[in-house]
Amino acid sequence: MSHLPHLAAYALMGIVPAQHLEFAASGLKDTTRIAASSPNMWSDISLANAKNLVAVLDEMTKTLASYRKLIIAKDEQNLIENFKKAKAKRDGIERVE
Repeated sequence: MSHLPHLAAYALMGIVPAQHLEFAASGLKDTTRIAASSPNMWSDISLANAKNLVAVLDEMTKTLASYRKLIIAKDEQNLIENFKKAKAKRDGIERVE
């Protein structure tokens, strides 16, 4: 799990067109801060943990596909419910520290 945010940050920066970077707000900068990490180191880490990382990437892909379907269907209620569940988990991180 701990490696997924790095891949997500690299992927997010990979899809942002360079010409749009000047319009990027602080949310993009905060979300992708870890994409400033060493590409060589994260390549090594990713390949060394390939089996587990691929499984987590598959779960992330399924979740994003689910969000995509809800957005296409304009299913606000279920989209909000998914976001609420994610927020509740996120809120729980502070209690773990």
